[in-house]
Amino acid sequence: MKPIVKTLAAGPLFVLAACAQTDPSVGFADPYENGNRKMHEFNKGLDTTVIRPVATAYGTVLPRPIRQGVSNIASNLGEPGNVVNNVLQGRVEDALHNTTRFLFNSTIGIAGTFDVASAMGLEERETDFGETLHVWGAQEGAYLEVPFVGPSTERDAIGKAVDIVLNPIDTMFHKDVSTVQAATNVGSRRASAGKLCQIRRASVHLPVTCGEFAHPVSLSLCFRRHYCEAKAGGTGF
Repeated sequence: MKPIVKTLAAGPLFVLAACAQTDPSVGFADPYENGNRKMHEFNKGLDTTVIRPVATAYGTVLPRPIRQGVSNIASNLGEPGNVVNNVLQGRVEDALHNTTRFLFNSTIGIAGTFDVASAMGLEERETDFGETLHVWGAQEGAYLEVPFVGPSTERDAIGKAVDIVLNPIDTMFHKDVSTVQAATNVGSRRASAGKLCQIRRASVHLPVTCGEFAHPVSLSLCFRRHYCEAKAGGTGF
């Protein structure tokens, strides 16, 4: 538990320092352009040689009900992380909402295989530590192409790393449960990856802005920016 506390204590100071120089009202700064270009090409190659074939096989071999069950299990195993971030964001109602979802889906929904909570009116309310940092006032920082993930920002890249540390499934339950979570998350991502592969393979590294004809990479980052602003009560959407 101590490593988590230390991470939470140091995280805000580190992120605020790293991201403070980016103006969120304009396009995305790209001081790591050379490295981002290389990583962008790596991710495109990964899409072509690994993700696309796996996603195609996954979507073809497994029936839709099974794929939906895998997606539901992955979502349910992520609920404790949502609750932790809800608390850190000061969103008590969302924390109670997601806790109730987790309890219903883990029991009545047979370990999350069936999303009975949504059928009861308890819709999914996802969040992450990147959004928590936004609530705390950390700016998004520069554009960063993350290996195996794709377009991101300094804030969200740090947030993703902290989400792994914060994952209660990994710290409170048996390692086998964590292994199941990792496996189901991969399966769930692969199911939707096929829809993104064509865009990524056709894309090139271009200046990252939020203009009318923004590049797909820019659109992804702009959506994330406006999503966080909207949830914080700003004018994102």
